[in-house]
Amino acid sequence: MPFLQYIRWVGSLLLVILFAANRLLSGAVVPVPSPDVSLNEKISIRIHSQQNWPERVVFDTTRSTLEPASPVVAETNIRSAQKLAEATRH
Repeated sequence: MPFLQYIRWVGSLLLVILFAANRLLSGAVVPVPSPDVSLNEKISIRIHSQQNWPERVVFDTTRSTLEPASPVVAETNIRSAQKLAEATRH
């Protein structure tokens, strides 16, 4: 229970400080005079990029079917396979 009392006391104190600061620091707001020139005439921003982007990728869609893949012939070296098998046994 002391913890809850502490939280209530500190929370109340902070709330009172907030209201007091608002009362003391809030002054009359001075209106800003309107400019003679509108913002779109006054401000001119130009953005240029130094980065060169890659060329555009163009896909050739004139070919309607895919060419069949050529069969891959796997060559195995029997001696290296035997040496590897012997090395893993030891």
